[in-house]
Amino acid sequence: MHENIKKKRETLIELQSLGEAHLYVAIAKIDGIVSKAERIFSGVHAVKSQRLYDVLDLNSDIALRVRNDIADILNDARFHSWTSNDHTDEAIRLLKDAGSLGNWSVSLTPLKHEHYLLQVAMLDEYTFVESRAVKELLKKLERELSGNTGTPRS
Repeated sequence: MHENIKKKRETLIELQSLGEAHLYVAIAKIDGIVSKAERIFSGVHAVKSQRLYDVLDLNSDIALRVRNDIADILNDARFHSWTSNDHTDEAIRLLKDAGSLGNWSVSLTPLKHEHYLLQVAMLDEYTFVESRAVKELLKKLERELSGNTGTPRS
């Protein structure tokens, strides 16, 4: 029985970490080019975000993984042709999967990452287009993940 709980926890951590990593890659790719600063500091900001809303004591384990997950995604040839929207959709799919397995904290993802995703967007020449794209990504994320808790959103 304890093995099943441990496996479920590992699955939740993996899904959440990969989902959050795709969010940071989506932000880095908004302008179509991933800068050296975005490659380096996306992981740093993702790790910092784990200090917020530490629910289910998953965040410390996610913090250990998310930086590597971001680097792996950026270096994986399968994802080179993916757009920011593709990464956003993958993040939502992974986070919804985590939510359906009982990780209700995924509904906090937009709040947990808003500041740090904006920090990544500002690493290179931050434009109005990027600003609007980040806001739209966060709105989409909130809209898509709010159904995981069963609580009404305003």
